[in-house]
Amino acid sequence: MGGERQIKIKQIEVRKLTKEKQKIYSYQTIKWIQMGNSILVIKEQYQKQIPEIIEIIKRYWGTSKYHFRKGVGSKGEIQWLSYKEHNQKTITFFRMKKNGRKIVKDTSQILKIPISEAKYIYPLVKASHISDKQLLWEQEPLYIIFPYEHGCKFPIPEEIFKQKAPKLYEYLKSHQDELDQQSVYNKRIQDRKEFYGVIRVGKYTYGNCFFIMRDHTKVQTQVVNRIRTQWGETKIPIFDGHVSYISKNIHGYPLTCQEAKRIKELFDIVTPVRAIIEGYYDNRSIGSRLPLRIEDMIKEGVINEYKDYQ
Repeated sequence: MGGERQIKIKQIEVRKLTKEKQKIYSYQTIKWIQMGNSILVIKEQYQKQIPEIIEIIKRYWGTSKYHFRKGVGSKGEIQWLSYKEHNQKTITFFRMKKNGRKIVKDTSQILKIPISEAKYIYPLVKASHISDKQLLWEQEPLYIIFPYEHGCKFPIPEEIFKQKAPKLYEYLKSHQDELDQQSVYNKRIQDRKEFYGVIRVGKYTYGNCFFIMRDHTKVQTQVVNRIRTQWGETKIPIFDGHVSYISKNIHGYPLTCQEAKRIKELFDIVTPVRAIIEGYYDNRSIGSRLPLRIEDMIKEGVINEYKDYQ
């Protein structure tokens, strides 16, 4: 992309837009950077930093070698759970229900299973759990039924699921019709036959440490490795579909927490990076293919250069 002549700064007064578009913006003048067919809308809080934003674009515009992935697609009112209690033999969860567009805890419905079957229940991290200061999962713990062996792309076969976790299987089987409604599309894009699987599972789902980011409303990032469940197991998190994450480094090996923290530091300290990401994507969907060469920015010490712009 590069080349100063290709980069133009434009602006328009919001009052000149259609009434529908005026609702999107809370400020009076929109400024944007145009580079060929690419447009970055610069939010009001970043407009004083347009020269720095342009400098970052000129030096680092391109496709990152870090591959962002989207979290799993699932049927939350069936496959998500909220912990209630456990003892040495059993564990009890509240089930979930739809409340408008949200999935919330249903305190009138429980699922009680042998504690051995909790092997297939994992912490679920949603976009709302992510804040720049901390992971908020402990304030609102949530779980997902995830009947996969570690490292596998496909769920465990039905006969094995019945044998290893009969109560969990029985519960999901009782909702097969509802799960099958989403499974037609899911099976087509991920080539699986089990009705209780989720989509977007692969080797990238499993890792030692993860850099995670909300994919909508605003850029919020965090680093997470394993999470201790309320019954004492320590497990990898599974991410909801509104979370983008990196689990592998640029060479395809598991991401280390040190690498994940460096990426987060870049997002936290280099304000122009945040401005570019928020300007490049629609507010409702921050994409997973970022248009900056993150690995080069870290290698060349951009974090130190831009500390003054916090």
